[in-house]
Parts: sequence; structure tokens; C-alpha cells
Amino acid sequence: MPNAMSAPSFESLAARHGERYKWLLLLVVACGMIAGVLSTTSFSVAIPALTRHFGLGQSQVQWAITVFMAAMTIAMLPVAWLIDRFGFRVVFLSAISVLLMSSIAGSLTTSFSAVVAARIVQGAAAGMLQPLGPLAVMRLFPSTVQGRASGVLGFGIVLAPATAPALGGVLLDQFGWHAIFLLDLPFCLLAAVLGLRLLPAPRERLSKPFDWGGMGLLTLITVALIEGVAGLAADNLAAGLWGMITNSANDWFALRARVAESDESEATRRLYGLDQPRTEDFGRKCLLARRLVERGVRVVQVYYGAGQPWDTHSRNAENLRNLCAMTDRPSAGLVTDLKRRGLLDDTIVMWTTVSGGNDMPSAC
Repeated sequence: MPNAMSAPSFESLAARHGERYKWLLLLVVACGMIAGVLSTTSFSVAIPALTRHFGLGQSQVQWAITVFMAAMTIAMLPVAWLIDRFGFRVVFLSAISVLLMSSIAGSLTTSFSAVVAARIVQGAAAGMLQPLGPLAVMRLFPSTVQGRASGVLGFGIVLAPATAPALGGVLLDQFGWHAIFLLDLPFCLLAAVLGLRLLPAPRERLSKPFDWGGMGLLTLITVALIEGVAGLAADNLAAGLWGMITNSANDWFALRARVAESDESEATRRLYGLDQPRTEDFGRKCLLARRLVERGVRVVQVYYGAGQPWDTHSRNAENLRNLCAMTDRPSAGLVTDLKRRGLLDDTIVMWTTVSGGNDMPSAC
């Protein structure tokens, strides 16, 4: 990993660059995130060319994208621990270096297995970069400026996937599929140069234990989920195996949630609505989310409902009234609990729902 100790301190760099230093740091992180996003979204245009070049079916070539997404998802898990252990500068520059080298290596590959291997390494590096943007916003800017900083960061992140397929198509037509690997190269180089100059040395390093067993289990579940989406259900035997894996995963998470709530007071259980059958299910998920945030997990997603219950197309008032009755109290309990524990100061809570659709006239 790059040497972080030779870098200046945050205070000396802030004194040198003044008020703009925080925005310069945000620019560094944005360049790295854009490089990761470009490597994520540009490769889909190369699928037909890879199919012809290697004489493989589309389902086989699709693995170049599937393994990337799996590696990216898994690599996000230890990022918080790595930052505590080695510092933001080392983690960022290491991820950029790995992304840069894997992109160059991918452009030189001659076999499909080497393409898949390069995509796995690319995905792991991109996954390490993705959480760093929101983390930088929360650590660098006060709450009154975080919205503007998130908007600046988000503009580049949204623009990159919008332009990546078009740029990838131009490279594909002019230089062949190998050039797709090099689309992120300019931003990798820019992020590396700026990072070496602007990222400070860590103020302190924390040596905390990491739950490698939990990461291994989540890795297994993630791979099983992606494999299922990729086409396990096409085969009856595989579909049966897939059902066993997902049911086991659901049972494991349910067991962990019940064990976790046994440590909570009765007042906290009532706060989340665990004393009422109607709110118990979602309340348990919100309580587990708070416990994950409490332990340093950077991104937690809480989803409610089997299928798409929020996507209503008839009896809207009745359906939404019932859904809100099941989720309002646990949601309010989660925010209240985060605030009273001091966790809301550096936690962004977002609610999202479905919007739009492509229904046939008969379904309207």
C-alpha cells in the first residue's frame, strides 16, 4: 500500500490551501468514484463483441459483468475497518492503484478467463471507492453545507454512467473491445496525482477486530443471490438449490435479529413497535439497522414488503394507509433512537419509494 506517513497533516494542508481545501479533497474523491463508475457501466456495450471474439454465448459472456458486481458489493464490506486501520489516504490510493493496474491488465488480455479475472479485481477496487464519497462529505463539511457538497459529488457520479456507454461505444468501434478497459484510465491517473498531493496523513489509526466470519457468510450469500439472478432458476434442480440457499439466508437473518433484540430494553422494543403484531416485522428490521449503524456499518438498507406492495395501481388510499400503519411507528422509532444515541449527527436517513411504470392498459 502507498506510504501514508510521508504525507503532510490535514492541518498543514488546510493552512496552505485555505477554505477551498475541503472542496479540493471532494474533487479528489469524486475523480476516484467517477473512475469506478466508468468501469462499472461501460462494459455492457462490449458484450456482443466479446461474444463474437471468444465464440461464447451471451449468458457466458455476461459473467464479465456479474463477477464485477459481486466483487464490488463484497469489497464494500471491509472499507470502514480498512480506513480505521490504515487511514483514508492509504485506502483511497490503494484502490485507485489496483483499479489502474487491473484496467491496463484487462486491456492486454487474450483469453476470456483473464477478462473475468481482470473484471473481478476491477470490481473490488471500484467497490472500495464507492463508500468514500459520502464518508468524505460527512467528515469534511458541516451539516449546513453537506447538501451542497452531496449535490456537487452526485453530479459527477450521475454524469459518468450517462456518458460511459456512448464513450465505450466510440472506443469499441475505433479500437476494439480491449479499449473498454481503458475508459477509466484518465480519471484514475487524475485521482492518483491529486490524491498524492492533497490527501493528508491519518490523524490516528485504530486497530479493531474485523468480523471475517460474518464477511465470509455475507460473501457466500451475495454470490448465491447474484448467481440466482444470473439464471439458476432456469434449471429445476438449480432452482431447488437456490430456494434452499435463500431460505437459509432468511432464517439466519431472522435469528440474528431476534438475538439482537434480546439485549434491548422494553422501552426500546416498544419504541420500534415490537409490542404490536402490525409493526413487529418492520420494527425488528429498523432495530437491526440501528445496531448495524452503531457498529460502524456505513450503508444500511431497510426494505419492507414482499414483491412490490408499494407499487399500487388500485385501491391506492386503502393499500397505502395499511402499509403506512405498518411502517410509520418503526421508522419514527429508528430516527428517535438514532438521535438520542448521538448517531444522527453523522448519519443520513433517506426514504425512497417506487415512481412510474410501464403497465399495459389492461392493468391500469
